[in-house]
Amino acid sequence: MCRLLGIVSPPGKGVAGELGDRGCEEFFSLAALHSDGWGAAWISPSGSGVESWRSPLPADTEPAQRSDVTRRPATAALLHLRMASEGMSKNVGNNHPFVADGLAFAHNGFISPVGRLHDLMAAGHVSGSTSLCAEMTDSRLYFELVRRHLTQYRDVSEAVERAVITIRDLYPKASLNAMLLTPDTLIAVHASSHAANPLRTWAEAELPPGHHESYFQMFYRNTHDGGTMVSSSGIDVSEWTPLPAESIVTIDVGTGKAVIRRIRSTHA
Repeated sequence: MCRLLGIVSPPGKGVAGELGDRGCEEFFSLAALHSDGWGAAWISPSGSGVESWRSPLPADTEPAQRSDVTRRPATAALLHLRMASEGMSKNVGNNHPFVADGLAFAHNGFISPVGRLHDLMAAGHVSGSTSLCAEMTDSRLYFELVRRHLTQYRDVSEAVERAVITIRDLYPKASLNAMLLTPDTLIAVHASSHAANPLRTWAEAELPPGHHESYFQMFYRNTHDGGTMVSSSGIDVSEWTPLPAESIVTIDVGTGKAVIRRIRSTHA
């Protein structure tokens, strides 16, 4: 389980330029709990495609790299703080965001038992040519499923939704909250209506804001310069709007315009 933050900034101000230094520090303070590595992906104004950084160390122990990532000019970016699910190895290869084919992907949830998802893809029930290995985590398999659907659907948002529908059919109680970044689009998935809070046994006083009652809730905010930000709980979201349950928001990197729509049922 993890924390997610995504921004689209048409002026190219980047994360710190949109969220502010205080907001960045607030987000990265969550690494005290989500301490199994961190990562980022971004689109620079130069149009050089998706760039990324991943580390196996807690984000709050790497202030120089953290500052470099958040202060660099970017028209879009996503950040991920990892709290590894039980049984998942803690190494940089398992850190998010995963990057392939000009896409960056980060997931917040736990899909278990992961064998059913691996079997579905290995058996060819979902067509595509992405290669699999037995050591892939649940989150990486989720990303591979999105990539496979992209061979069938040209629209990235449609491919993401189809992946969510496929997994939801097998795992109705899993959190499938995620973000996908392309040079043109930032997509955020809020699909966790029936997921149990993984921190439900913790005392509320021990947790950051929002982690007890709304761990899987996601929020968005339009910025004054035409951008959009999306975040999981943990930072000050008093002026943000909750994303509707079981929805996908698609944000145009060039304009900052966001379109929110409901995820179709598994039988659509």
